[in-house]
Amino acid sequence: MSGEELITHWIDGLRNGDDEAASRIWASFSERLMNMAQKRLKTTNRSVYDEEDVVVSVFKSFCLGIRNGKFPQIRDREDLWRLLFVIAARKISDRFAFQHREKRDTRREVSSDQTDLASSKQFQELFVSNEPSPEFATECAEQLQVLLSTLQLEDLQQVAILKMEGFTNEEIAIQMARSVTTVERKLRTIREIWNQVDA
Repeated sequence: MSGEELITHWIDGLRNGDDEAASRIWASFSERLMNMAQKRLKTTNRSVYDEEDVVVSVFKSFCLGIRNGKFPQIRDREDLWRLLFVIAARKISDRFAFQHREKRDTRREVSSDQTDLASSKQFQELFVSNEPSPEFATECAEQLQVLLSTLQLEDLQQVAILKMEGFTNEEIAIQMARSVTTVERKLRTIREIWNQVDA
């Protein structure tokens, strides 16, 4: 059975209440989600809310959604990752909003490089909101794919994904064997492209 067939098999199992399928999906995606959440939460008080809290909450929302017949568009590993990523990103955004409501200075808790793409209107529409419904998470995952498809160069897509996963410009430069200046230039290009979407 191919990797994509496995994903379909696990999703079908999860819809039928198969706990083993849920465990397989957790094993395949939890570490990647944990790393993403850790990067995005690294300047917050993680003794109160950390990356494990995020991932557990994401999988709870995802499993409930699947068992209630949601997320019919999942066809392969990338579809599933985009959906989990969107749910996680919006839960983290909701956490930042909660901290702001509690009169904490979140502007000091969120580093500047984490908000590099936040000036993009399209990015804000994806992630700045309360916890999404399953339908809205699906819509956001599809919109994320549309945004990535506007970046015709593969290295632009890679930079965008790494930045959204919480990596700093310096970390992206190391992973891609590029200079920080090059990464910053690519981020400016991404913002310009995304700000033109539905402008």
